[in-house]
Amino acid sequence: MNSWIATSAELPQEGDTVLFVVERRCIVLCGIYAECTFKSRWSRYHPGEVSEWCRLDADAAERVYHETARRKSAHIGARAA
Repeated sequence: MNSWIATSAELPQEGDTVLFVVERRCIVLCGIYAECTFKSRWSRYHPGEVSEWCRLDADAAERVYHETARRKSAHIGARAA
């Protein structure tokens, strides 16, 4: 994984998989940078709403995807019990 980059200094390239920090929510989301926005599974954020971001290589993106799927399955299983 690469280091964090201030959005004011540089933006990702179109289609990059990234982690990004949404300023007003103080959380880190995983998504892609496309159509001049940071897109997560739930929403999209303009660069002015994102304080910093980190480009994910293919291996890191795969790990994040599988960890998210594992946690979601565990959460659904706990709710069903």
